[in-house]
Amino acid sequence: MQKQLYFRLQWLLAILVALLAAMCLTANAHAASPASANCTLVGTTRTCELWAKTGTAIIAGNSVNIWGYTDSASGVAQLPGPSIVAYQGETVVVILHNDLSEASSLALHGQGLLADTTGAPAGGTATYTFVAVNAGTFLYEAGLTANGAKQVAMGLYGALVIQPTTPDPTYTNETVLVLSEVDPALNANPGAFDMLTYSPKYWLINGEAHPDTDAILAYAGQTLRVRYVNAGLTDHSPALLGLDQMVFAKDGYNRPAFRAVAETMAAGQTMDVLIDVPATLGARYPLYDGNQHMDNNGLANGGMLTFIEAVTPPPAVTNTPPAPSISSPTDASVFTEGTVITFTGAAMDVEDGDVTASLAWSSNVDGPLGMGGTFTTTTLSVGTHVITAIATDSGSLTGSTSITITINANSPPTVTISEPTDASNFGFGSEVTFTGAAMDVEDGDLTASLAWSSDVDGPLGTGGTFATSALSVGTHVITASITDSGGQTGTASITITIDP
Repeated sequence: MQKQLYFRLQWLLAILVALLAAMCLTANAHAASPASANCTLVGTTRTCELWAKTGTAIIAGNSVNIWGYTDSASGVAQLPGPSIVAYQGETVVVILHNDLSEASSLALHGQGLLADTTGAPAGGTATYTFVAVNAGTFLYEAGLTANGAKQVAMGLYGALVIQPTTPDPTYTNETVLVLSEVDPALNANPGAFDMLTYSPKYWLINGEAHPDTDAILAYAGQTLRVRYVNAGLTDHSPALLGLDQMVFAKDGYNRPAFRAVAETMAAGQTMDVLIDVPATLGARYPLYDGNQHMDNNGLANGGMLTFIEAVTPPPAVTNTPPAPSISSPTDASVFTEGTVITFTGAAMDVEDGDVTASLAWSSNVDGPLGMGGTFTTTTLSVGTHVITAIATDSGSLTGSTSITITINANSPPTVTISEPTDASNFGFGSEVTFTGAAMDVEDGDLTASLAWSSDVDGPLGTGGTFATSALSVGTHVITASITDSGGQTGTASITITIDP
């Protein structure tokens, strides 16, 4: 009993010493989460690439050999690897490039994939595809090849986060904490190391041991979500001094929520908690391993310890809807059916600037018409149209404006031929004068545009009158035609004979 009390007092003293030391430090100006992998999204397929590499990490001031993942061919091994972030319902493709000297595979926990015991050979690749069905926090790590356990212990692990389509539960910011450990004897000579003798000496949060761990910056008076990922080979018990943790999910699945000061996580397990952060700015709350792994290879005031620090929330983001305008055509314009109508508009947004390209045009009669700042159409139906242009900004807010235009039915033009008379006869080589007229209800006098032709000799001339002496011998059907601005055509014909 006295021995247990002694160790408990030693543990509390270590926490107090670390807390006092941390109060003298300034928190890093960023949250503690690992960087996210650089993935590409095409449609609903998200493709992420990982390179397994050798490298080094500085842990408690010591350079340690590691094997780690990075998200580019030129990148360096990271501890932990970059977080893979996808969204519920997406198809996720993960391509593993193996730059190690031995085979390696990936295990993507909770995604329904069969274990890959072969993996990518040295210098090769392997591809893993799954549909992100369940939103939550998961672990990815080196898979079950012959040397998989040693690869994990060397640092081949990271967080897999599937974000929900609808946020649940409500929180204002989040952080990912990957818990792990290092046995420097393994990292110094992995080829000869026997995993049966694995004995960690450094205890890490996101690849760092206290006092090098990043502070977790949480908004004062709001709720923080912590995604714990135990990527180590031993159990860990995240504990929080001064605040409760609302545990609501384990291994990517929501559970009945319960409050806990500390909650043990088995190796490979994940856990999601909510923490209500008090409104006191600058308050710091120790977050540590309840298993008391708070030393660096035997030196006190180290290990798995960081602090949640209450910081000023960001200012509320205001989003003003975009303001579209229509410059052409003017309101109450009247057009004839088939006329080329040009629509022109613009849209400005306080936050985004010019969002004209987002304009979507529609008619209450004909439906969608076109996109962007300008387009033309000749197909509007006869009747009165309410034309609406809708602009959308980056925050998905919309603004709209409308005009009314009228499309009148288009009557074909009326064509008359006054000279020569129908059934006239002319001698070969005689000059024949053609005279006609064309009137249109919408366009007025179109006589100047009349086109004359013969079914024997083809085109003859244009306009209201012309003469020719080049007609061939025979009977000709002479046609005068005109097309109005709405695309309607009117014609008139006569027959004449050219005698030999």
